[in-house]
Amino acid sequence: MRIAQFTLLLTVMLMTADALAAQGEISVVPRNDLRFGELIRGVPTSIAPFRLLRSGLIEVRGSRNASIRIEYVLPPTMRSAAGDQIPLTFGADDGFAVPTGGSFTLRFNPQQPLVTSIGWLGRMFVFLGGTAEPSRTQRSGSYRAVITLTVYSIGT
Repeated sequence: MRIAQFTLLLTVMLMTADALAAQGEISVVPRNDLRFGELIRGVPTSIAPFRLLRSGLIEVRGSRNASIRIEYVLPPTMRSAAGDQIPLTFGADDGFAVPTGGSFTLRFNPQQPLVTSIGWLGRMFVFLGGTAEPSRTQRSGSYRAVITLTVYSIGT
């Protein structure tokens, strides 16, 4: 039996340091929430970080080759309005970063901070995947959780 639509909201925070004035402004633009869609009771559902339209996506903008640190606060569960929960897991390859103008992409563990460069065109796209694990007796309904992403400028 299928359970109703699930959305993992992506809440974005931008933290700046004094070095930001010398480096130029950094902005974070949410592009897509992590969406598990309809789940089947007892069947784990994984969303790959590079699965467009389903994975979480944010865009980081800043100075060319700006050095940044990205940190996630990942929830252990999604909750319904009635308080029911669905466990969430985030694996070592559930983060995916694409600096613009670069010739590389970066898979990373979203449970660990990522220190990297935005790219020579001043933009980076950061994707997030994960796994929802509904139980065999999971109640139908809408479940949500908040993911907090913080981007720090670390100077050049």
